[in-house]
Amino acid sequence: LSESLVVYGPRRKKGKVTVGSVERSKSPCSPLGQHEGERTKEVLDATEVLNFLFPPLVTEEDGVLYVQEISHTPATGLEVIALQEQLELRSQLRSARPHGVCPQREELGQQCFDEIIRQVAIECPERGLLLSRIRDELNTTINGYKALIDTAACFGMRKVLQRNIQLDIEKELDQLEYEVQIQQKRVHSLAAKLGKTKKIIEDRQKLLEVQHEEELRFIKKGNIQLNNELKRLTQN
Repeated sequence: LSESLVVYGPRRKKGKVTVGSVERSKSPCSPLGQHEGERTKEVLDATEVLNFLFPPLVTEEDGVLYVQEISHTPATGLEVIALQEQLELRSQLRSARPHGVCPQREELGQQCFDEIIRQVAIECPERGLLLSRIRDELNTTINGYKALIDTAACFGMRKVLQRNIQLDIEKELDQLEYEVQIQQKRVHSLAAKLGKTKKIIEDRQKLLEVQHEEELRFIKKGNIQLNNELKRLTQN
């Protein structure tokens, strides 16, 4: 199988490799002239149109340059059927998905469309140029959709990340609130214990004060009795 569905002619030697010579051939000037929008009265040449749409491929092998131009041979009905079979076969070999976004199927479709443009341009150069313009417009639209999809995907990813961050923050906030409640319960429990301890200390202090007053009254009473007994003995 060739690398592309677009039919190119045989390779021809171009010459030996020199500095800066291994480059892709520059695209020839537009067959419509400098102003593509202006139609010419002359009939367009199919060879010029083909070379404009499909510039020659230049390759290098063993120090020798080879050039390969697009095929100018019209396609027969059998070749068109063969193109369809090649498209289906390569789609299977490259495991192209039949639905959805598939780079393999997209690449094969572009190659097939280019080959159709080549076949049409040989019969009618103007129609080939028109198809080429339609192809370019479609590619521009597809690239725009791809950019839009990438932007939407990035936006969706940012939203998911923001949502995950928000969930993490809410989870952490709930955890902190739970810890605050535990600490508050602990504070209330310690405050209750402190109140009980203060009450016990106050009760003990009052009891000691009462005991001290009773002892003091007892001592005073004993002193009074001793003084009275001392006076009585002295008088006798």
